[in-house]
Amino acid sequence: MGIGTLHQLAAGLRKAGMRPDMPMAVVERGYRPGQRTTIADLGTITSAAAGCSNPAVLVIGEVVRVAEANRGHAEAAADLDRLAASLLGS
Repeated sequence: MGIGTLHQLAAGLRKAGMRPDMPMAVVERGYRPGQRTTIADLGTITSAAAGCSNPAVLVIGEVVRVAEANRGHAEAAADLDRLAASLLGS
């Protein structure tokens, strides 16, 4: 799903009864050097993602909270991998 339909998607989910505090994420340019993730609740995702662009994937649900909680761990592991590679001359 893309950014172009985010406003309609969020409105439809709210109309269907989804809680406004349901976590959502917009992942732009996934698995590319410029990857960016914007996290907000259903009630605020439209304004939070105003600067986002395609290609992007929308993630909806509690899994977003899990990813957000583990983000620091993943970044630390990536830093250690870069350090190890520099020490090994890779």
